[in-house]
Amino acid sequence: MTTSLYYWIPSVIRWSMLQSLFKVMAEVEERKEEQQEQALVVAEVGKQS
Repeated sequence: MTTSLYYWIPSVIRWSMLQSLFKVMAEVEERKEEQQEQALVVAEVGKQS
């Protein structure tokens, strides 16, 4: 039982670290897309005026 625990804990830690990393990456991607959309809107408004 104890040996399996030793294998289990590092993999759980690694998994949670991976999940938080993916979350951060997803947030960064969303921000990039939002900035691109804002830039497009600004460009469109600039053309119209």
